[in-house]
Amino acid sequence: MSIDTIKNAIGFIGSDLIEAADEMPARAKTTRLSVFAKKPWLKWAAVISAVVISAAALAVIFAQPSATPGDDYSHIIYDPETERRLQPLDESLIEKLVEMGVDKETASKMTVGEYEDYMSSLQADNEHSSQPEDYSSSSDGSSDRTNQGAEDNTAHTGEKHYTAAQLEKINALGLTLDDVKTLNDKGFTIDDIVGMTKEKAGNLLTTNAAEWDCCLTFSYSGYDYHKPAENVSACFADTDWSWAFDGISAYLEENGKPVTGLINDGIKYKLVIKLKLDHKLDKYYGFSYVPKKQVKMNTKNQTSLPAKEYYSDGDYLIAKFELAPYESEYDTVGFTINGYSIGTNIDDITVIANMDGFGIHKFTQLYCRENSNGEYVAATGEIKAGWEYSLVIMYTVPEGTEVYFGADAILYGASKSPIVTNNGQNQIMTHEGIPVYMTIFYLPILK
Repeated sequence: MSIDTIKNAIGFIGSDLIEAADEMPARAKTTRLSVFAKKPWLKWAAVISAVVISAAALAVIFAQPSATPGDDYSHIIYDPETERRLQPLDESLIEKLVEMGVDKETASKMTVGEYEDYMSSLQADNEHSSQPEDYSSSSDGSSDRTNQGAEDNTAHTGEKHYTAAQLEKINALGLTLDDVKTLNDKGFTIDDIVGMTKEKAGNLLTTNAAEWDCCLTFSYSGYDYHKPAENVSACFADTDWSWAFDGISAYLEENGKPVTGLINDGIKYKLVIKLKLDHKLDKYYGFSYVPKKQVKMNTKNQTSLPAKEYYSDGDYLIAKFELAPYESEYDTVGFTINGYSIGTNIDDITVIANMDGFGIHKFTQLYCRENSNGEYVAATGEIKAGWEYSLVIMYTVPEGTEVYFGADAILYGASKSPIVTNNGQNQIMTHEGIPVYMTIFYLPILK
């Protein structure tokens, strides 16, 4: 493939290469849980049969509620009190609930019976507020105050009693009462739940402690030659656990002391990551007990670096990693291609370089042709068996960094062994006074 072909195919190089920094992939979308599940009003259908016997007429009215598959309501007799309790609230009672702190949407969905139960339980709660509290252990490990009002409420609704303020917070979190029960079963009290963020509550409902892989993986940025050490930061890679902690921070350490000022070459720094513990979640997931070999840092090649130290000081989890000394001169440039396999969509293939952590800007493009007689064109769609593919990488490096002309360029795949080594394939061009390096790799034909 000639240089002119590449220039024509990608329009040579413009500001996109100079300005394009690698972006972190978008995280998994957070699933928002619905606000209180909507309850359909029970619809009563009255079937009236009039039987005239002699001079007297006896009207027998049977009422049958709407049924779901498997339910049998055929023997329920019409009850005026039940019908009254199922009526919706009028506006005056809804406004009264709103004044008491209940969310208007929640209040408008209440029936007369639910309103009466709610007011009765509040009254009973107030009557017992000055009395000694009786706590008994519930099945979920939390302590429930026992009083007649709460018991009456459970008898009517089958649900625990919550104060108006707790109901308002539950609603604001987007939780149903079934969600609250699920969190109770996981060991979180109502006070724990109303103190959570919406993200934390949602993730707790979808992330099972028994199923997680007991592995914490991080990535870092800002570790640039002659750049301020204060710019170094870290985040979770692979699975994002940031919601499970009250904060994450990172800094460089040298000889046991935090580093300030500029990052220098030739020094073996340690990267220290601190996670502020949420003790309830730590107890549930067991973060403090993860072996340090399963606490990892993504490096700029195909390997992951395990933590040198990992421990808890009571308030924080602390992980320490040894970083390779920064090099300002390169005679070998290594790249790793992920996803090069038959059937993979071109857009899902990624390329990282051994200099990615030091401010490299790169543009990559796959080209393909069906056979050796064809012309290379920009690849689209999925990787096909038997086709010839080439990978073109154009990149710039930070000021103060040098890549020797003719430097070895190596491409790795899934294993630690190179899949392609192109000695002498590097080209150096200049764009607006900035050196631009280009390497072409002819990839193995997949069958």
